[in-house]
Parts: sequence; C-alpha cells; structure tokens
Amino acid sequence: METQQAKAPLIWALAASLGSGLLLAFSLSTYSIVLTAFFAFIPLLWLSRRQSFWPFVGFSILSNLLAYGLLAPQAIETVSLPMGLFSWAFVSLLFSIPWAMLWLIHHRHNAKLGYWAFVSSYLALEWMQGQFSGHWAGWQLGSLPLLFGNSWQALTLVGTGGASLWILSLNIQWFRFLFPAQAKSRKGAIWAGIPLVLLPFILSLLMGAVQKGDSGSFVYQSSYKSQKGRLLLGQAPKEEIPENALYAQEKPLNDWAYLAGQDSLGSLRFWQKGERQPLSSQAFSVRTILGVEQRFFQFIDWQGSRLLLLNAHSLKRTAPIREGLQKGAQTVIAFSPDSSLSPILYRSARARAQESGSDIILVQKKKAHHFSANGDYQALEDGQTCSPKIWSPTFFAQYGDLPGRLSIFLAAWLALASIVKPFRKK
Repeated sequence: METQQAKAPLIWALAASLGSGLLLAFSLSTYSIVLTAFFAFIPLLWLSRRQSFWPFVGFSILSNLLAYGLLAPQAIETVSLPMGLFSWAFVSLLFSIPWAMLWLIHHRHNAKLGYWAFVSSYLALEWMQGQFSGHWAGWQLGSLPLLFGNSWQALTLVGTGGASLWILSLNIQWFRFLFPAQAKSRKGAIWAGIPLVLLPFILSLLMGAVQKGDSGSFVYQSSYKSQKGRLLLGQAPKEEIPENALYAQEKPLNDWAYLAGQDSLGSLRFWQKGERQPLSSQAFSVRTILGVEQRFFQFIDWQGSRLLLLNAHSLKRTAPIREGLQKGAQTVIAFSPDSSLSPILYRSARARAQESGSDIILVQKKKAHHFSANGDYQALEDGQTCSPKIWSPTFFAQYGDLPGRLSIFLAAWLALASIVKPFRKK
C-alpha cells in the first residue's frame, strides 16, 4: 500500500509543478514534441505524495496556468483580452479537478483507486471539450499518437478518448516504475506497462478502415482555370464552368464565424454548369449531458456520394462528423479561412478521419488537404487531385466515444467516494 512520504521542499514543489506544465505544453504546442506527453504528469504525481491537499491543488493550478498560458496564443487569438484571460483561468481551474480527485481518493482510500479517479475525471473533461464548442476544443491528448504515422488504426475502435486513456495510463506506470512506494510497485508497473505499450499497436494490426467505394475525384484550384474536375474553392469564374465541376464561391472570407450548435456555411455558394446548386440543410435534436440540443448540418449530393459541409472549427470536436455520418454523409469537406495548417487542426482532422472512418478534405486559402480514413495524408497545391474513398462506418462512428462517456459515470462515483467514510482506517 502506497503512503504519503516526506513533504517536498518548496523549491522542489515549484520545479515539479512548472516542469509538468512545460512538458504538457510542449506535447500539445506547435513544436509537437510527442514523447513529452508520456512523462508530462509524472512530476505532479510525485508531488501528490509529498504535499497536503490545498498546497497540492495550488501547485496543480500553477502547472495548468503555465501549460495553457503557453498554448493560449493559438487557442484564443480571435477573442478580446478580458475574455482570453477568463478562458485561460477557467480551463486551468477546471483541469485541476483531476488532481484534486487523485489526492482525495489516494489519501482517503488507496493509491490505485486514486489513479482511477485521476484518469476518469481527466477523460470526462476531455470528452466534454470534444463535444462542445470552445476555444480549447481540439487539445485532446488522444490526437498525439497520430503523429507516429499511418499505423495508428486503433482509433477506429477507441477514438481519441481511448488514446488519451493510453497516454495517462502510461504516465502512471512510468511513475510507479521510477518512484515506487514499495518494491512490488516497480514489478507491478513492469507487468502492467509492457502489455499497455503493445496493446494499441496490436489492435491496429487487427483492424482498420474497410473501403466500400469511391467518392469521385477532386481537383483543388485557388482560382478558376479551364480544367475539368471539382473545383473546391476559388474566385468568381469568368468563363463557363466545366460540366463535372463543383464550384464553391466564397464571399466574406475574413468574416467566417463558428456558431455554437450550428455548423452552417452561409457564405458558400455551390455551382454546377453555371447554375447555383441547392444545399440540403438538415436539423435534428440530440440528447447531451446538458439536455436536448438542436444541430444543423448542410449536405450536397454529388455524383453518387453525399458530402457533409463543415466549418473547419468543427473538426476539433468529435460530435459533428459522427452525427453527420449517421445522417447519411460519406465524405466531409471542411472550409477554413486560414492560409496555413496549424498543428492542432492537423491533429484534429487526422483524428476525426480515422476514428469516424470518413475521408476529410480541408480547403484553405492557398492549399487543400486530404485526410484519409486509413491514416494517409496528402497536401494539395493548385491543380493537384485527390480521390477520397467511401469507407464502412467504424465502431466509434456507430457508438461514439465509449471511454469518454463511461469515464463520466466513474468520475461521478469516485467524486462521491472522496467525501464519504474511508474504506480503511488511518
């Protein structure tokens, strides 16, 4: 049984707090130092044994302030300074809850149950991030393994929530190996850690996207030229559009705004043979933990396939594509006013494609990007073509993020356990 150890000096406590924040920020930032994610939580796990409750919670908040402060310029660049500061402080306080749960369950019950409390509450918060709009949506740990390459097919089963569970669990096993409270803790960490490392790669060998058909051929052009194909984005055409061209004319490019609960693209116009094509707008109600919400999606039927049209911000959330696929969509086209592809949007788009089993074409000002459900990625310059496929629905697309949803119930039960009578005597 693991017990609290000698209190850490202030300088070591500050180093652990700031070190954990830096490692987490590096793993989620533009630098995308993936390996730091597998060690980012170890310093605070070490500190949880060596501080009383309120000082430890304070150090966890300090760690979050540093991590999200370094990430803030990418997340809240479009909002005012007061709103940005509030958002930064709020997410830092919110993600101190898992650390508070860890300490309370650990010291009132036992260490193993404390780890369950930490992981489940962290996953629950990430799940809520992925379901609802917000500046911090898309920062899930589970999108990081995608940077390893195209072999990461386990997402079709577990989604980004399962990948986050894997990273958090490896942090705990590394911590138990490096700082064992007892001799048997290190041995247990080895026996648990080795299968844990191999599990997602074994799953990826046994599963993957299953192709059902083709969704046509798309040609990206930032401006109109006399070339057959589907034109995804450009300026107003000055000559007749080819017969098989799907043309998206966009007007107030700098005024694109993502509306919470409504994935509409009112500024886009689609044309074929010089005539504007109607969009199929569909509204339906979904039940969430906050009650019943009304969702709006826009589709366009094109040469045997149904395209789901989204604002690029929707790619940071897990719900829109999954719900759109359940309504008959087969390929996703997302539009972004940006000129370059940010790391967070790259990870989000790649995660959504693999976990949902749907090819995604992301169109920007000067380039387009094709994310395939089998993990492939293709950058499209002017005149280049991509051929998205139609894939069988994945387990995640059909049933959603089960690790994330189950973690909510487990976290709620453990939160209750943190305030009731301990199972063991002090």
